[in-house]
Amino acid sequence: MFSRLGNRQTDSLRDERIGTKLEELNMQNRVFPEHSSVWKVLEEQLRELRSQDLSHRMGQFFFFWRKPGDAIQLAAKEAASMFFNQLFIGELKQPSGAKLADDIEQMTLEILSAPANAKCTLTSGGTESNFWAVKIARDRAREKQPQISVPEIIVPMSAHPSFEKAGHFLGVKTVRTPLGEDKRADVKAMAETINENTILVAGSSPCYPYGLCDPVVEIAKLAQTNALWCHVDACVGGFIIPFLKKLGRDIPDFDFSVPGVNSIAADLHKYGYTPPGMSTFSLRDRADYCYQIFDWKSSQWNGAGDYQTETLAGSRATDVLASAWTTMMMLGEEGYLKAARGLLETMERLKAGIAAIDGLEVAFEPEVALFLFTSRQYDIIAVAEEMTNRGYPTAWYELDHPVMHLLLDPLEDERHLEDYLEMLAAVAQDVADGKVKRSGEGAVYA
Repeated sequence: MFSRLGNRQTDSLRDERIGTKLEELNMQNRVFPEHSSVWKVLEEQLRELRSQDLSHRMGQFFFFWRKPGDAIQLAAKEAASMFFNQLFIGELKQPSGAKLADDIEQMTLEILSAPANAKCTLTSGGTESNFWAVKIARDRAREKQPQISVPEIIVPMSAHPSFEKAGHFLGVKTVRTPLGEDKRADVKAMAETINENTILVAGSSPCYPYGLCDPVVEIAKLAQTNALWCHVDACVGGFIIPFLKKLGRDIPDFDFSVPGVNSIAADLHKYGYTPPGMSTFSLRDRADYCYQIFDWKSSQWNGAGDYQTETLAGSRATDVLASAWTTMMMLGEEGYLKAARGLLETMERLKAGIAAIDGLEVAFEPEVALFLFTSRQYDIIAVAEEMTNRGYPTAWYELDHPVMHLLLDPLEDERHLEDYLEMLAAVAQDVADGKVKRSGEGAVYA
């Protein structure tokens, strides 16, 4: 008995020592500081971390969405600092947040040719904006078609994965249909897929993989014929296509000027040029807003006040509103038209530059702001990987055949495009000569 007790005591002491060592090790590796830190030290750490990030100049053709120009960006930053640490919770005590949001929403509706009874909501990003379209279609169907147990939405193969994400959380099945030979949504294939459970059809303006706009007019007609919700994912094109069209660019209609379009997702932090964290979800008819909002009455949680929200977030940061408002106001229609004109100039210069490099060719005639090119003579994936290795992070995708995938921009520095094309020509030649080969790593969309 004594011997066994002694062993237990020994085991206990050993476990205690091990526990102490583990605690010391955890203390050494902990992130949360035991003592306060001074800003100067933290600032140096932040600058060191920031120095490791990709510069905007080097990531401009793939990694980063657009900047509005240095002067406007500085103003947007200053506007955000004026509202730093301020939450937009309600209009009563914070009329500034309400005014900023209302102005941004109204400007968005004007750009999208919305009717008088339309409603716009500011969201955190394009994924959330597409989410609301699926949510509204589902809840609307629950009310009008209660016999549907598993609702379905129909999107083309090129549609963004956020539709699947929304379906996953909302209990909605996403059905993808094949594209036509022109790599746009095949409306006939969509029509043949409609069944008694279908609640929504959607198209993109443009789609991300090919940079091409789906035939929204035909998709909207299909929706009207079958009493379905029609949503347009214009996260990329929503704030650039209207201005490209004003410059005479022939791009398929997509906005509320198209009969039958019920909702549109459009990202301000892409070609609206606002800082990150701002997208829009717009409804043709404010009456459908009832399917979007979450409303919890004060009496349902001990009288603590009504809780009504129109987005996934409850309270929102006012500084994001201030910076977006400032950007849009400083640009105005004149600024957005200038940006659209600059984007077209970049597109033409890039097309000419690609044509001048032996073995490279444009994969699809660029329509909005995404530019794809390929090679039938050598491995374009090896070219993309080597461009990344040499400081120009470049996306490539398999699609029907491998392509390099660029985001276009109205460049402030024309030399940047020249530098890119010079590097591209050198890398393409090295691949053609067999000096560079691909690593075999797959492409990732993030």
